[in-house]
Amino acid sequence: MSFSWYIISVSVGLENRVANSIRSEAAKHSLTDSFGEIVVPTSKVATRRGKRQMLDKKMLPGYILINMHLDERSWSIIKNINGVTKILGDDNKPQKVHQKEIDRILESIKQNELRLDSDESFTIGELVNVIEGPFKTFSGKVSCINKEKKKLTVVISILCRETSAEFDFHQVKRIE
Repeated sequence: MSFSWYIISVSVGLENRVANSIRSEAAKHSLTDSFGEIVVPTSKVATRRGKRQMLDKKMLPGYILINMHLDERSWSIIKNINGVTKILGDDNKPQKVHQKEIDRILESIKQNELRLDSDESFTIGELVNVIEGPFKTFSGKVSCINKEKKKLTVVISILCRETSAEFDFHQVKRIE
């Protein structure tokens, strides 16, 4: 049985529900060996709703990736799941996605997780670029480091005035 990757278009906001429905329908019809990995591409982002927290943000809203053996029975399960709009392809004929494209998407997810989990060691006076948030594209010097909270105070220049701003480690990148 050969497996290939496909991209399924689903209703936005129902990506996780559709992925779980595919798994349960496959189990109900004894077709779990026709389905491999089902991926809802997400990325962790920092938000501030009262207090700072990390949330999963969909990288490809309205799409899921599925590694499966496509035949009439597995195709029937996919088509009959509520929330599935189509499998990408030509004229209702699903088209396989190259492994290189899937690897690129999965690597992007992995890189984001590594960036968020990294315990970067910054030094005072080091130059950094802000890569996220309202000061994105600004650069400045690290003036204070709080390793417990994983926060930096960076002195940036706004309208020719030096201003201190606090950033999470993942919101800045050192200038090399």
